[in-house]
Amino acid sequence: MQCDRSNVLEVDLLHQAVESHANMRPDHMAIDQGKRTITYGELAEKMHRLASLLKSHGVKRHDRVGIFMGNSIEACVGILGTLRSDACYVPLNPTFPPPRLAGIVDDAQMNVLITVKSNLKMIQQTITMLEGPSPNTIIVLDLDDSVFSENENLQALASAVENVVGNEALEKASSDPDSSSATEEDLAYLMYTSGTTGKSKGVMISHRNVKTFITWAVDHFKITHVDKMSNHSAMSFDLSVFDIFGAFFAGATLVPLATVGEQMFPSKVIRNRKITIWFSVPSVISMMRMSKQLTPGAFSDSLRLAIFCGEALTPEQVAAWKDTHPDIPIHNIYGPTEATIACTHHNVGVDSPFDVNAPVPIGVPCPSTDFLILERDSDELVADGEIGRLMICGSQLAAGYWRRDDLTEKAFRTNPFTTDFGDLMYESGDLAYRDTNGIYYCLGRVDSQVKVMGYRIELGEIEVVLGRHKNIAESAVVCIKGEMPTLVAAVAIEEKLQNEDTETELLDHCADFLPNYMVPKQVKFFNQLPKNVNGKIDRRAIEMQVQADDKGISGG
Repeated sequence: MQCDRSNVLEVDLLHQAVESHANMRPDHMAIDQGKRTITYGELAEKMHRLASLLKSHGVKRHDRVGIFMGNSIEACVGILGTLRSDACYVPLNPTFPPPRLAGIVDDAQMNVLITVKSNLKMIQQTITMLEGPSPNTIIVLDLDDSVFSENENLQALASAVENVVGNEALEKASSDPDSSSATEEDLAYLMYTSGTTGKSKGVMISHRNVKTFITWAVDHFKITHVDKMSNHSAMSFDLSVFDIFGAFFAGATLVPLATVGEQMFPSKVIRNRKITIWFSVPSVISMMRMSKQLTPGAFSDSLRLAIFCGEALTPEQVAAWKDTHPDIPIHNIYGPTEATIACTHHNVGVDSPFDVNAPVPIGVPCPSTDFLILERDSDELVADGEIGRLMICGSQLAAGYWRRDDLTEKAFRTNPFTTDFGDLMYESGDLAYRDTNGIYYCLGRVDSQVKVMGYRIELGEIEVVLGRHKNIAESAVVCIKGEMPTLVAAVAIEEKLQNEDTETELLDHCADFLPNYMVPKQVKFFNQLPKNVNGKIDRRAIEMQVQADDKGISGG
């Protein structure tokens, strides 16, 4: 397969990349959504018209525009049009509860929302909960203006905002907007993450931040226009940035998994749309394994690369992948939202030998990133092999948190190990160590350490042991607070095995590898562990289910 390594990566901004590809290959497919597709030429035209429409409604450089949609062609048009108008996009997940969405709209101070008809009722509910002013304009990309008066949700919105416009206005907008004045230092997006205070905080990512990572990733993973890249993660999860920016910078085809069915059963999408690069959280491996989607050679016709990020990739997940697809490389990459998607890389089993009984490495830092591992209670460096707090430095670091100088100053501190003015280090909140070969391992959150009977316990260590059991597809350990803190193992296992005998077997298994104080006292059975909207294991939901189980744990 011939790969054309064009010079499009010399551009600085995403919309410039799309414009370049539209000029070079206007008929090349930019997005494949199954029954609907769009070429780069068509995508560029829609991007330009939306940018013109946004500017006509007062959007200017540095403004924030909400993208209120799931994975789709329309979402990508919304992102590109926003960036082409020199504004910054803010993804709003339609599955979030209205109070959370309202908090983000208030905090980001956005005047325009871009959406589709199916989300109008949720937007209307969100607007009623705003503490500040409502957005001035809502653009509904799939709205036929002629049916405006027939839609009750539209009527309700029209009474709350100044303008509600549909695709007729978009089609009439100019396809030749004013030239862009955005620079690499401008914000590309605000990505809201959970805050310890209960209020979401917006991570400020610049075009330079995201270009630094994407330029490296496109080169490292050899992404070209012949590739088809998955888009499994929600727009509100920064893994989606790799999907969208990676595909469009490389001129590849983006494949959004737009429905719950496609996201739950991705194997059909991988095969039918001939995805070549898969990128998601590792839990998808467990999900496919449990639903019998991960069968030998199922993806070998098209898939050339599998990349996982967002949560710990377990040895059992790697083994399951390698057992069924030994010829398709599996890469583990790591990074918090504040370090722009990911900042390490590791080709599992290639960059170092794979050991099913040991944690999977997160690898080595990307070229633009440096790591420091400090003592748990001081800013002293630890020796190789010693566990400490992982600090991240380099050009991928975010500018901080939107309108939260207090949190920014706490998390982004001056690097005491350099004399370069303005060089910062970010407190990741993760524990890690580096081996003598320079390879890093992440051992979970600093705050995942609990104390039981005076002993300090890393919950991740117990999870590694549980993961070795042949019958367990997924596991998570939580500590239920009370007069006597109790360790509870939550496991995903076949329903026929959810009984007291299995519970005894699992606890005995833990006792074979762990001291008594680290052995869970109870087991909570699940057909599948609860997940949050980003596909990660939802530990809070597990805790709540455990606490709500009046009969204890066995057979829950």
